[in-house]
Amino acid sequence: MQNPFRLTAPSVLTILLAVLMAVVYIRPISDLDFGWQVRTGERILASGRMRQPEPFSYTIAGKDVPDHEWLYETSLALLWQWFGMAGLRLVRVALFVAPILILAWQLRRRGVADDLLFLVVLFTSIFFLQFERLRPLVCSTICLQLTAGWLYDHCRGRGSVDWKLPVTFLLWGNLHPAVLMGQALLLGVLAWEWIIGKCAMRNAERGVMTERTESRRRLNGLTMWGGLALVASFVAPAPIDRLLYPFAPELRHPAQRLFIEINPPWKFLLADPWNRALTVWSAVALALLLSIVAIRRWREFRGWEWAMLLALSGLAFVAVRALGDWLLISLALVGPLVQNLRMPMFQRPPFRTQLGWASILFGVFALLTFTPISRIVPFQENEAWPRAAADWIAGKQTPGGEPWKVFARFNDGAYLIWRLNGQAIVYADTRGFYYPGEFLEDSVYLPRCEGDWKLRLERVMRQGTQYFLLPVQGADGELWRRVEPKIPQPLYRDERFVILTAQQVNEALSLEPGKTK
Repeated sequence: MQNPFRLTAPSVLTILLAVLMAVVYIRPISDLDFGWQVRTGERILASGRMRQPEPFSYTIAGKDVPDHEWLYETSLALLWQWFGMAGLRLVRVALFVAPILILAWQLRRRGVADDLLFLVVLFTSIFFLQFERLRPLVCSTICLQLTAGWLYDHCRGRGSVDWKLPVTFLLWGNLHPAVLMGQALLLGVLAWEWIIGKCAMRNAERGVMTERTESRRRLNGLTMWGGLALVASFVAPAPIDRLLYPFAPELRHPAQRLFIEINPPWKFLLADPWNRALTVWSAVALALLLSIVAIRRWREFRGWEWAMLLALSGLAFVAVRALGDWLLISLALVGPLVQNLRMPMFQRPPFRTQLGWASILFGVFALLTFTPISRIVPFQENEAWPRAAADWIAGKQTPGGEPWKVFARFNDGAYLIWRLNGQAIVYADTRGFYYPGEFLEDSVYLPRCEGDWKLRLERVMRQGTQYFLLPVQGADGELWRRVEPKIPQPLYRDERFVILTAQQVNEALSLEPGKTK
């Protein structure tokens, strides 16, 4: 087999991948989850406790919140402390390129030709460019890829599972609660292979002892390492709570649909911006192609592989965030069966996939991160974040020196958690799985004055809100436009945000404190 890491002149695909990695490195971060993840990681490192009472919000203050991502959070916090925003950008690039390279490595091992490999790497690179990659969910995707790949090879006699499987599950169980997928996959594989293996050995001719012995050896190896992996996945804080996590009432509340990633892909088929719709349409077209190939070659798949494909397809249909898992696993399983697609032009050396160069490119970004040159990289923060307003709050103190209790949209709340680090606590933030759904809806619909907004305002006041951070433009600026004529001097205002006291809002709406009309 050709060495995938042998270096030749950089190909067109390598150059394109370098450009995309640079875009991911420089482009502003769009998902503010990293803010509370960094601050949570810092608290874990400082206290040594992985489960702490809620510190960032005044609406659920003191709540005993689970933390199934502590390993990711502490790692992110260390990189933030050592390298600042450059460290976060490096993690972002790693999480962008790692799943693509793992897929390319798996397909090459399974005999996929260079022309198809070129198309797969090109498509997945552009596809994942549309998604924020600085997320622990990507760590779960990587663990799922590795697990499914090792099981694929083991069950076909191309390799054997070993110690890497339980180590992966140990990490997975402390990186993301989606380790539940891995646990279900392992149980399904063990059950299927035991049933099929026993039937095969029973039907084998008595004279073919070598084949029966080899089948038994592989089945025993799968059972031993798979069992150890299942045990390792429970070596984590509150593993039973993690099993019950998908059934939490917060996750079933309609407010979860306020997060774009939880919405089904079909909602974006005709949506703006155009690149989001194009991404979903491309996934639909690929799904049709892969489905045709899989159905025509259905005998090539084992029962547990069919179950995995159907489960991932169902998840991808329900939530757009699951498209990545479905895409990578489907291509890894069905890609080796697409042998009739031939494009001679892409078989030439300029279009080859060069895993060695990809590793060197990541090393270059790591070197940039570890040197002072990373501090001059532009776009340190997203322009949509309330940076100037947070700077203003950072220079002030409440009369009693206590944290500011700020009502804001949940994205802005996540930003305040990161930037002000205890100086402000918020009404809600992007940890949608911790908050009652009504609080999440308040943070979205109250600034727009939609629906029963006065009842929402009453609830916001009852929670002890002291300040409001409100947008001044667009649909989210409606509440400010209603109170603006009666508030000539807000605490703070710039071209995008305004800060008001709760008393100012009450008086502007002619409300008694804590009451609505």
